Amino acid sequence: MMFVNCCNITKGWEFHQLDVHNAFLHGNLHKEIYMRPPPGFHPPKPNQVCKLKKSLYGLQQALRQWIFKLATSLQHYSFFQSPLYHSLFVYHKGDVFLALWIYVDDLILTDNGHKSCHTFKSYLQQCFKLKDLKALKYFLGIEAARSSQSLFLSQ
Repeated sequence: MMFVNCCNITKGWEFHQLDVHNAFLHGNLHKEIYMRPPPGFHPPKPNQVCKLKKSLYGLQQALRQWIFKLATSLQHYSFFQSPLYHSLFVYHKGDVFLALWIYVDDLILTDNGHKSCHTFKSYLQQCFKLKDLKALKYFLGIEAARSSQSLFLSQ
């Protein structure tokens, strides 16, 4: 994780894990896309097709549209995207600092000890259906074990 350093750990920064439910279904389509009716659905007229209003898993643009929607929501909250690590978004106003690392629909959030983390989670819950997995324990098959002085990552 790019934003983890020893100062953050020893200062007591916590790492929270969040999971967005059905992330790809949040993406809005910018092109007209039609598909055959799914099995079990019988349209009133033969040979009719369905016009998609939202993205679906498996569409080529599904991931791109989901990330665009998430990034737009984060920028609305005044986060900015790191120019070096596109999966890292940072919020910094006054003495409040938040960092959010994204891997598709899995998110890791850290802050500098203010209640801003709770406020931001509430904002995200308004934007997307979200599961708060609380303190970071496992992420992408990596176990995160924390002590007061270190964060140990193992696979």
